[in-house]
Amino acid sequence: MGQTSYSLNAPAALPGLVADIGPHEIVSKKAEGAFGFGLVVCRGTADDQAKINDTDYIGISVRDLARENNASGDTAYVDEDVAAVMRKGYIWCVIADTGSPGAVLNFVNATGAIGVGAAGAGETDLTGWTLESTVASGGDLGLVRIP
Repeated sequence: MGQTSYSLNAPAALPGLVADIGPHEIVSKKAEGAFGFGLVVCRGTADDQAKINDTDYIGISVRDLARENNASGDTAYVDEDVAAVMRKGYIWCVIADTGSPGAVLNFVNATGAIGVGAAGAGETDLTGWTLESTVASGGDLGLVRIP
């Protein structure tokens, strides 16, 4: 049986969705602990690992259909999963604050969540990274450029 209806309000993007703009670089890392899609991840304990809850950032976790549409109902990378991490390019992420294209970004060290502006306590500046779309409300999706 085929699809019989379509949503009139399908989302333009989802967290961790790679934007098809320009070249990008995505690497594989083993998840050290669990983390969701579209979050800033940091170097893990070993060279081949990535984790959240640190300041030595390496990229953003890329959405993976195998991890969101499976029998266990996972919507994130779990410990020991092979995680895709974007190190260069354009990717959709939930942005905690309002912002305009060109805005500088930071992330919350403990969660990997992305915010607009200079880093405050418990946050780290994402040097050179910029917001590339307007975010009208905190918690909306925004397009992030990783140089």
